[in-house]
Amino acid sequence: VAQDAHCSVRIARPSDRKADAAIQIVICVDERSASHDVVNAVGERIWPTGTIANLVMTPKPVPRHVTRDAGLAQVLNNWADTLRAKGLEVSVEIVDSRPKEVLLQKSQELWVGCIFVDRHHGEGDVDASGLSACAKALILGAQCSVEVVRANSSAIDNLEPAA
Repeated sequence: VAQDAHCSVRIARPSDRKADAAIQIVICVDERSASHDVVNAVGERIWPTGTIANLVMTPKPVPRHVTRDAGLAQVLNNWADTLRAKGLEVSVEIVDSRPKEVLLQKSQELWVGCIFVDRHHGEGDVDASGLSACAKALILGAQCSVEVVRANSSAIDNLEPAA
């Protein structure tokens, strides 16, 4: 379903979150424009007061450059402000490591309820399934729910006529 659907898909898993603990989510972003869609999808939801959004950026593994780093930080801070305006508490983290490893580790931390990811997120090419290796690893191995976000999932172009 995650590879063939024309809309966002959530792979739901039970949570070990304590009833009195804040809801925690992880939003995976990188330098591609599709990350904006993931942030928007989270921001469009209604979240309980105290929900914590962990905005995790895994930039491309290229040599560090001051101008590039400043630009990434600015984009990340703009996204964080967007989520704060929606009432979420936001933490921001830039991690220079393989996205798949970082995000699988995050799925085990802090009683994360759900990881939100674009279907093309992370290192490597997208294969015939339409999913990146990172998205597949999360779908199969995350210890929490995973939502594969697709932009414009309600567009009329994605609807097929009934037979």
